[in-house]
Amino acid sequence: MKSLDSLDPLPRAIPGNTFLARRTLMTMAGLLGALSSVMIVSLFYITYQLNHSAALQSQRLVENIWQSREKALVATFKDNAYWGDAYKHLHIQVDTDWAYTRNNLGASLYTDFGFDGVFVVDGQNHTTYAVDKGELVTLQLTDWLNSGQDQLVTQARERASEDEVFTQMRQVDHGPVLLIAAPLTTGGDDQVQQTDTVQSILVLAYRLTPEKLQALGLLYGLDGLREATDAQDAKRFPSLEIAPGLLLRWDPEQPGMKLVGGLLPILIIFLITLAFIARRVTRKTMRTAELMDRQFDLITQSRAALLSSEERFRNVAESASDWVWETDADLRITYLSERFTRVTGHASHPWTGRYLTQLLSCESQSLADWIRLERPKDERAVLRCTHHSLQGAVRTSNIAVRPIVLDGQVKGYLGIASDITHEVEAQSRLFHLSQHDALTGLPNRTQMQAFLNRTFEQRTDPGSTVTMLNLDLDSFKPINDVFGHSVGDSVLREVAERLSRCLPPCGLLARQGGDEFLMVATSLATMEEVEQLCERLIRHIRRPFTINNQEVFIGLSIGIALCPLHTHESQDLIRFSDLALYQAKKEGRNTWRFYEQIMSTRITELREMEKSLRVAIRNDEFTLRYQPRHDVLSGRICGAEALIRWEHPTLGLCMPDQFIGLAEENGLILSLSDWVLHRACSDAVAWDSDLRVSVNISAVEFRTPGLVERVRQVLATTGLSSHRLELEVTERVMIHDAQAALKLINELKTLGVRLSMDDFGTGYSSLSYLKMFPFDTLKIDRSFISEIGANTQSLSIVQAIIQLGRSLSMTITAEGVETARQLDCLQSLGCDEAQGYYLNRPMPLTAFLNAVQAQTCQSES
Repeated sequence: MKSLDSLDPLPRAIPGNTFLARRTLMTMAGLLGALSSVMIVSLFYITYQLNHSAALQSQRLVENIWQSREKALVATFKDNAYWGDAYKHLHIQVDTDWAYTRNNLGASLYTDFGFDGVFVVDGQNHTTYAVDKGELVTLQLTDWLNSGQDQLVTQARERASEDEVFTQMRQVDHGPVLLIAAPLTTGGDDQVQQTDTVQSILVLAYRLTPEKLQALGLLYGLDGLREATDAQDAKRFPSLEIAPGLLLRWDPEQPGMKLVGGLLPILIIFLITLAFIARRVTRKTMRTAELMDRQFDLITQSRAALLSSEERFRNVAESASDWVWETDADLRITYLSERFTRVTGHASHPWTGRYLTQLLSCESQSLADWIRLERPKDERAVLRCTHHSLQGAVRTSNIAVRPIVLDGQVKGYLGIASDITHEVEAQSRLFHLSQHDALTGLPNRTQMQAFLNRTFEQRTDPGSTVTMLNLDLDSFKPINDVFGHSVGDSVLREVAERLSRCLPPCGLLARQGGDEFLMVATSLATMEEVEQLCERLIRHIRRPFTINNQEVFIGLSIGIALCPLHTHESQDLIRFSDLALYQAKKEGRNTWRFYEQIMSTRITELREMEKSLRVAIRNDEFTLRYQPRHDVLSGRICGAEALIRWEHPTLGLCMPDQFIGLAEENGLILSLSDWVLHRACSDAVAWDSDLRVSVNISAVEFRTPGLVERVRQVLATTGLSSHRLELEVTERVMIHDAQAALKLINELKTLGVRLSMDDFGTGYSSLSYLKMFPFDTLKIDRSFISEIGANTQSLSIVQAIIQLGRSLSMTITAEGVETARQLDCLQSLGCDEAQGYYLNRPMPLTAFLNAVQAQTCQSES
């Protein structure tokens, strides 16, 4: 059968409709663009013409305004120059009282008419009367003008016969001034006799200030009437030259801009709307034309497409990764794709005509009912089914189905089967891994919790016992540290096997993580049976493990909680067993403990104490007590040991043994130690220079990096000399890692601080440690001191320790001296220093300073 690619190409129709539509639309678009351009250009041309006409009108207006203003000023001038009284009082005889005081030619000319200067010049060209801005002054017109007055006065006298005034525009003090001059005359007054002397000249000066020009313009509705500010402003239109070099400028109205502001937005909106409509029409027209051009191709190709549809379907079905099936309305198989044979191994033709339910099966529901169920067309339903391959293996597939509907009736069903066998197997493996420990193969905590929940749900007898054993290996960590984690993993696998052999029937053993396991037993009826199981578990674990041809030993601690004896909740059962395990660990390991109510109470108290301790560190609720150390021979105080106390808000003063261990367990010891170091060193700075202060260092912080830097920082901050600080450590710091401890102690010695071995004799007391480590002081534990007066054995031990310390050049300090007899014994044995309640109890700083002061005063007396 021919493929689609091999079909003969069909002739295409000439796209006449598309070409014609495109050409017509382009022509219309060009016409619209030209019309829009003409409209916009016309609008801006009209705008220009309107603005230009308004400017010309304003120019004529300004010219008329200035002419009217000049005529008004000249008229005012004539009223005063052609006045008989003025001639009499300013020409014949200058009478300032008449002219200025009576305000005939005085301040009113400035305030009412704006004349800045009033001057009278006599026949000898001397100024006989002068008023400047309404004030009577003694000033020559020449000085006021800053230039000569000859031309002004001469021309004014020449025009006397013509009965005209002389006007002139000058620049005075960088501003234009209109000068009006004419001789004083009788003005035809018969009562005033005219003299034959040279006429006096009246000069009025009118400054064209920006304020006067602005006010004049506003009077006639003009904005910005002004003198041209610069050459650029003088070139602008419109302007008016009222005198040589004096150009007026103003801001004319622009009616054209108002027209643009009103019409341009409307025009733009109109053009945008027109463009939008044109675009919509263009696109719709072009789509219609293209559809019409494609119609012929679609019609001619439809028959070929119909003929090749069945072939295309078969090609797709055979090339797909899933296999395709087709049935009639009764679910008899009518078609199976070639992929069916590759996936199942079965040939397709033996199955043709058989029911689909014989090939596929579904456990969750009826396959036939699911296929015939009516669904929306857009819903894609999937059902998981199984079938057997030719080799008999069970295969899993997801099937999807669509009904074949003709003339409104279901004629059959078309479906696809997707093989998901590998996916199902992978999910099964993932589920197993999620429920089991990868190292030992035991169930993990998740499966343990599910098992426990099912056990509680399925309990029919309320009195039946469920036993939870929380198992933790003892001494397992050294195996990991010495032999490596691979050997540790082997030990854990063997531990799992040994524990599994002890598991009671119907129980479950799970690995919780690390070296912890959980065991649930439902068949143990009595406490004796539980204890027998614990004995068996410990016995199996304590048997030797062979590693690299050598035997190693570990132990097992067990915490036990019972339902219904201790709780009815599964979560509480695990938690209570964990509390019991903690108690078993605390009381010696390799044992078991049953849960008791007091354990929860103790844990709650510890949590409350921990919370209070964190608050105390934030709120600085601690204080120091200093217990003096005395020289045994002289009895003098030679130093003091800093002892921390907690001033608890409700419990009162707490001793260190009540909270130091808790601080070590919860990581708070560093904060406490830093506080003690800093406070003790700060206090010791004020002591005598020969007194030392001792500070205890926890074994936990000794193993924590940064101790040397912390001590160095405290010494630098407080300024205490390093030789006055003594750090007390116990033997525990050396047992864990002697080499690392030796390196750290040597680094501390480089700082210059002293080191003391505290509580010597109560621990390992290795002589090699004393030889290897550079201690300065050896402190004998109080347990030996308390018996030296009554027990010869203790006396011998103390004597041996003192002799040993002296042989290593150490200072020997005895702790816990409580009687005079003990002190006498220590003195006779050659002990260097002593401290205890007999000598001094721990005391606040002020009391300690008083004791030192009293000792100093006693020595001086």
